[in-house]
Amino acid sequence: MNTSTANIFTVRKRAILVTLLVMLAAAGMTVLANPSSADVPDLEFVEQSTGYDSDDKGIDVTCPEGKRVLGVGADLDGARGKVVIDQVVPTTYSVNAYAYEYGSRYNTGTGDDWRLRVWAFCGNPRGSTVISSRESDSNPDDSKEVTAPCPDGYDVLGSGAKLDGARGEVVIDEMIPSADSVAVGAIEDDRGLDDANWKIRAYAICAENRPAGLEIVSRDGDGPITSDDNDSTYAHCPGKQALGSGFDIMDGGGETGIEKLIPGSDTVVTTAVEDWDGNSRDWFVRAYVICANA
Repeated sequence: MNTSTANIFTVRKRAILVTLLVMLAAAGMTVLANPSSADVPDLEFVEQSTGYDSDDKGIDVTCPEGKRVLGVGADLDGARGKVVIDQVVPTTYSVNAYAYEYGSRYNTGTGDDWRLRVWAFCGNPRGSTVISSRESDSNPDDSKEVTAPCPDGYDVLGSGAKLDGARGEVVIDEMIPSADSVAVGAIEDDRGLDDANWKIRAYAICAENRPAGLEIVSRDGDGPITSDDNDSTYAHCPGKQALGSGFDIMDGGGETGIEKLIPGSDTVVTTAVEDWDGNSRDWFVRAYVICANA
């Protein structure tokens, strides 16, 4: 074999070796990518705010075209302890929030100016998403709980809640996500509703394809609160992105309501505030964030 032929064979061997290495690397990358094949690309948060005034008010926010709602957030600004978030309701492409001043049912309310903000976690999860909801009985009981389950084989991405008939005299004191359901609870304030009927509805945003690394993280506030009118904390995703939120006001007794449920890229900040005449109980707030691989 002459030198020229040997060189040709050497080049060919190197080319074959490189091709094999590329094929093996590609195969390896495919295997590594499989666990992330059900992630949530293009995640973003969108927000809308009302103006400042002293009226009961609501607002909607819509995801960018083609993106679906994964989770919700809301925030009250001004009139601390004098306004209650009455609903944060997800649909496939939008989120609606509404807030009443305490005592709206009795036309007392507050003269303070305040605003309401609402957020939607938006993204493109692989596979279908559905919004499951369940409502409690409508009656004059002073507290109610209800759980919205996901369909079999679906996983929770986010949560929501809605009061009906309460008009500022009932607080949503828990909106707790679990792997396949969302539990919502509410309790009348110390004034109550004079035997009027009201009900609570729970919402679960459910995904057909489980996002990689899906988990629920919670964190407690600094309570029990005995000498302050508010408690704030945050739940943080460990190296992952936030998809949805939740909260639990522990031992609030209807005299402490949620004021902030604010999403970030990997965090949910939660603040609860005592109502205008305070709360003699020891209480604290717990924040929840639903996480998946970035």
